[in-house]
Amino acid sequence: MTEWRIVRFHGYTVKADPDTTHKLIRELPNIGEKEHCNCQGCSNYALATEHFPFEVKKLFALLGMDPVKEGHVTRYFRAENGLTGEILEQPSEWPVKVYYKNETDHFLLTLTQVLPNSHIPTHLPFPEPWMELYIEAYLPWLLEEEYEDWTLEKEEADPSDA
Repeated sequence: MTEWRIVRFHGYTVKADPDTTHKLIRELPNIGEKEHCNCQGCSNYALATEHFPFEVKKLFALLGMDPVKEGHVTRYFRAENGLTGEILEQPSEWPVKVYYKNETDHFLLTLTQVLPNSHIPTHLPFPEPWMELYIEAYLPWLLEEEYEDWTLEKEEADPSDA
């Protein structure tokens, strides 16, 4: 039998099933491990979860989520994580600013309800109702090696080569 938990966070009130969520994600490899992806971004993210704001760590625990179980991440982290539950109330403005100092030092999140029969891509069989927790955060670089930004071209292509 499902044991629903009411969780309140920055204007959200959700009815969550942390046990089902935890059961769905517990066997996934950790972000940063070879079985998931051990690129620089993922490896750094796995270390950076220790630096998440306390209230975000608490939210993950209350919802049955593990921040190192889903997503492909970079230094500028964006991820959508599925969880079992339903939004009962939401804030008038979102994303929620857990903290926001500037463009390169912030942690934002949004919860959205996934509608029945929607075609949201997920590799996990979340039962209805389910939600997505969208996180946007700029994480500190904690790896010893220098950050390589693969989104920028290192050299401009010579147009005469075309």
